[in-house]
Formats: sequence, C-alpha cells, structure tokens
Amino acid sequence: MSLLQSLQKHHDACEDLYRVMLDLNRSLKTGAQTPEDILLARQRAALAQLDSTLSEIRNRTGSAPQETRAALERCQRSIMKTLLLDRENEQLLLKNSMVRAPQQVAPKPSANLLARAYARH
Repeated sequence: MSLLQSLQKHHDACEDLYRVMLDLNRSLKTGAQTPEDILLARQRAALAQLDSTLSEIRNRTGSAPQETRAALERCQRSIMKTLLLDRENEQLLLKNSMVRAPQQVAPKPSANLLARAYARH
C-alpha cells in the first residue's frame, strides 16, 4: 500500500470518527447526562481504526509530492473539525452532568401586606 493510499484510509477513519462524534453531540444536545453505550463503543472502534491507520502512515517513508500534501491537508482539516466538536461535547457533558438546584419561587405576598405597602406610598 502506498503512502497516498494510507493517507486516504486515514482520512476515511478521521471522517468515521467525526460522524460518531456528531452523533454523540446530537445525543448530548438533547440533554443526556451520559452518552449511550452504543455510541461509546462506536467511538472506541473508530479510535482504534484511527490508531491503526496512523501507525501505517508512520511506517511509510518517501517524498511528499503534491498529491500527498493535499491528502495530508484533508486529514488535518478533518482532525481539526473533530477536535472542535469534541471540545463542544466536553462542554455539553459538563453542563448536563452539573446538578441544578431547583428554582425557588418567591412566596406570594398576602393582601394585608400589599395594602400596607400601598398605604405608605
């Protein structure tokens, strides 16, 4: 397998991970406190695939022609958008996992209290 093919495979793995992170993001936006087990399993599998494609790229040597540079840039863009989405997911997880205190409603004033307040002014 050539370096260009390895980079294409790596880009596909990056896009798969991005799709999983997008599904996780949608789940968290609905207010889920913890991600579903299915999504976490998909994320682990996508990360394992990403690791294997990255090790393939590291084992390849050679010059970087224009096609390879373009493939590298595509991978980099894909990774960057995945990282941004991951950061948003972390913020959503934090927001959803915080315990919210119930809102306290001010007690309704009595009619006598209101009458005295109006009488003073």
